Amino acid sequence: MRFVICHSSFVILLLWRALFAGESFFWGTPLLQFVPWQRMAAAMWRAGHLPLWNPLAGCGAPLAANYQTAAFYPLNAIYLLLPAEVALSWTTALHLALAGWGMYSWGRAVGLDRFPAFIGALSLSGSGFLVARAALFPSMALTFSWLSVWLWRAETLVRRRSPSDALWLGLSIGLGLLAGHAQTAFYGALLLVAYLVFRTLQEARSRKQEAGSRKQEAGGRRQEAGSRKQEAGSKKQEARDEGEGAGGKRQGARGRKQKARGRKQEAWGRRQGARGKEEGGGWSLQPVTLCSSFLRWLCFGR
Repeated sequence: MRFVICHSSFVILLLWRALFAGESFFWGTPLLQFVPWQRMAAAMWRAGHLPLWNPLAGCGAPLAANYQTAAFYPLNAIYLLLPAEVALSWTTALHLALAGWGMYSWGRAVGLDRFPAFIGALSLSGSGFLVARAALFPSMALTFSWLSVWLWRAETLVRRRSPSDALWLGLSIGLGLLAGHAQTAFYGALLLVAYLVFRTLQEARSRKQEAGSRKQEAGGRRQEAGSRKQEAGSKKQEARDEGEGAGGKRQGARGRKQKARGRKQEAWGRRQGARGKEEGGGWSLQPVTLCSSFLRWLCFGR
């Protein structure tokens, strides 16, 4: 909105005397050719007739077939509302604004910030070529104003590749062709084709590089995932080894406990054996004891 206000103010300041002070911005060819053509075409449209024939030129001449009349150009509808000499000034101002708007939109589409895009719009809409041609040969300026719109819509089509963008580009080309100057439209079409080819190849190359970088990034991610898996496997193996080492230590401790328990049992068995010997030695009769006891019994009776 800021751009529209600023740029419209620039165009109005540029043409304010022709738009509001009643002065003429044109001389020569516009007043002798374009104003009479537009006045006659508007009168025939108001009368309900197609502006096909001009009966006032010699024995008659084609009017709509005169390409510079732009009899079927939609933006020339302003001639139905205003006198031809006034409407021509407003039509010129409208197309200067259109040229700046197209240049600003193209600049934004290719990545420029608002300020440099605005400077580009002012440079085009206020250029000496465009303003001078508007004063001397209006059909050329009206057609030239569409070239920046063509480039903008072409850039948008290349970037987004949307059917709606193709329709907008076709509509802008059709309006530019109806604006009334064949040579400018032809040169603009050559520029548009060259720009489309260049930008299409450039965009295809950038997309291919982007796809390659994405593949490399995906490969790097896969390698990273593989390294993570390997690292996780190595950690699991280390944990398993540590578990096996801990299990071996537990088994060694269990074996040592069993050995100690066996030693305890062996010592207990030895103690039991010694106690049994002591008890057996107390109750059993040795041969000497037995003989002495027998002799005592014989001699003493007891």
